[in-house]
Amino acid sequence: MCSPALQPTKRTVVVLQDVLRCSAQRYDSYADLKEDLKTRLARLHLPYDAAVIAAALDRVELGGKAPVVKV
Repeated sequence: MCSPALQPTKRTVVVLQDVLRCSAQRYDSYADLKEDLKTRLARLHLPYDAAVIAAALDRVELGGKAPVVKV
């Protein structure tokens, strides 16, 4: 069973993956990606903070083959 502290990060990872999937192209900057992610989380009424967003980005980038923003 997952600890309750990991739940917000896992939810944010799922939302981040969806944001990236729905994007027509890779983001030019982390700031743009974070803004879209925050907007989506707010629409879904999911709580977030800087630490949760940073942890979600780390998980997605470490697990993926390509960076989430243009290099």
